[in-house]
Amino acid sequence: MPPMDMPPMDTPRGPSVGSASATSQAGVPETIAHETVAHLTQRLMKRQVKLSLAVGAVFVILLVGLPLLNQFAVPTMATRVGPFTITWLILAILFYPLTWALSWWFVKGSEDIEEAIVTEERARIAADQNGRPIDTNGEVR
Repeated sequence: MPPMDMPPMDTPRGPSVGSASATSQAGVPETIAHETVAHLTQRLMKRQVKLSLAVGAVFVILLVGLPLLNQFAVPTMATRVGPFTITWLILAILFYPLTWALSWWFVKGSEDIEEAIVTEERARIAADQNGRPIDTNGEVR
């Protein structure tokens, strides 16, 4: 016998993904079919991979570029800027703001991607409810 504070296993615990439900005030279904969730997740991941590769490439260029500059541009990197050489200025002071800027770029880009996907999905749902044709990729024709 289950403990008294737990509902029996056959008691519904609220709407689940893929179940029938009412629509929200904005006319968007509160639950989404499993196929739609998988499609949205794939679109989100594909766009975020592109963003991740771009941010990662810039970071790797910065990370690998400093030793290469120290090897091949010794006089330039040994130039003093205030109490530091350019090498130490980049490594000790500028590296952190550059890393923060890359992090901000990634977070802002991810939020923009999520917002775009939500907007596209809302437009697709509205078009579907208005009887406009939708292709196999979920795009409104």
